Amino acid sequence: MINNIIIIYNIDYYIEGMKQLKLYYPKRIAFFDCVYMALMEELGIKEIASFDEDFDLNKNIKRIF
Repeated sequence: MINNIIIIYNIDYYIEGMKQLKLYYPKRIAFFDCVYMALMEELGIKEIASFDEDFDLNKNIKRIF
């Protein structure tokens, strides 16, 4: 249902993603995983359904798989 889609465009999430990318260096984490982590923290989202183990590095996010 298209009416339930929210598109968030904010350069701040990309900047925060870069900060998280630096935080987890030298681990090789995808940039957009870091952007998602920043977005989740901002929105208060604590869980993500994913097979991506990169999210396990962030102790504020619980990965559900």
